[in-house]
Amino acid sequence: MFRFKIWAQTSEFLSLNEVRPAPLFDLYTYWSDCCSGDAPPAQQDMSLDMVRESLGNIALIDLERNPAGARYLLVGSALKKLLGKDPTGKLVDQVYSQSIAREVYEAFGRAVRDRQASFYQRDFEILGRSFGYYRLILPLRLGKEEAVRRILIGIYPTDRRLIESKQWRSVVDDMENERLQEDRLSNDWRASMEADISKQDGMDS
Repeated sequence: MFRFKIWAQTSEFLSLNEVRPAPLFDLYTYWSDCCSGDAPPAQQDMSLDMVRESLGNIALIDLERNPAGARYLLVGSALKKLLGKDPTGKLVDQVYSQSIAREVYEAFGRAVRDRQASFYQRDFEILGRSFGYYRLILPLRLGKEEAVRRILIGIYPTDRRLIESKQWRSVVDDMENERLQEDRLSNDWRASMEADISKQDGMDS
């Protein structure tokens, strides 16, 4: 069967000195300023008024315990538009495929264990077109608890022209259509051979 050129790769976690674009770096700087020694800030220590430029591109995640899960509490308007739906109130694994949800949970788990910010870039190539995004993950405490209970996440497309889901969804739809056509061709190929073999068996008998 025809193999489509579908490629995805998550880069190594990048240095926090490389956080970009500028609004995401400002968000990281503000989070750092709110830290108390080695402890990440509590949610009440931060004011969104201080990072208004990035409000559309952030989401607040609640880390649930019983059972364990990560649920979207707040989602910025730009992220909703880019995703093509509103994930507010939903668990990560209700929003993404199993493989993507696993990667997200692993990244959140790292933030909980290390109690540190992390930043990386993820790139995709689908049918010759490239897509990607920058993601900043910031752990937060809640109230007087010492444990990380919330995740503040900031996401920006690597291509500033990418602002809504239909820009990447159309490529995925094209990929699916091509796959259906190739599957149909493969099935017809097998069917034509079976028909010829059956005809030949009839002649031989």
